[in-house]
Amino acid sequence: MGGFNFDRSQFFNAGEKRQTYCGTPDYLAPEMVKEAGHDVTLDYWSLGVLAYELLSGKAPFAPPSTEKDQKKAQEILEYNILV
Repeated sequence: MGGFNFDRSQFFNAGEKRQTYCGTPDYLAPEMVKEAGHDVTLDYWSLGVLAYELLSGKAPFAPPSTEKDQKKAQEILEYNILV
């Protein structure tokens, strides 16, 4: 399971969209992958991914463990998140 990095935590005004792209890849929400701006709903997505991982023992969108090429693994992960 990936670690969390809270040094990127920030306050923002309701209705505003953040444009940052950071975090543990397995927990990225579709709007972050698309770089479309995101709000507090991104945190709900990440919480859902965490709950799934805690209950099942695996990340829901992870590429096959047989994929050795890091760039290809990232592409597969992002594709899985978006479909």
